Amino acid sequence: MGKTRRFVPKAFYSASQLEKIVGLYLPYWLADTTAAIDIAGKGINSRTWITGNVEYHEMKEYEIERQGSIDVNHVANRPAIRSSDA
Repeated sequence: MGKTRRFVPKAFYSASQLEKIVGLYLPYWLADTTAAIDIAGKGINSRTWITGNVEYHEMKEYEIERQGSIDVNHVANRPAIRSSDA
């Protein structure tokens, strides 16, 4: 069997060092949600063309409206705590 702990100093595994190791609990939760959405925006189509020596620009604006729902799953969140509390 080869060296399995070659990046960890041997002193790390001493009894006094192992007693100094303390666990840390950081609570978190996962959230799932479904949201109904209504969104509105403005669309623009533009075109340019040249006839003879004259350049023309045409711009058409239109409203865009969409409705629907969106599912968001497994969003992780950790409560805001001070690091000294952890």
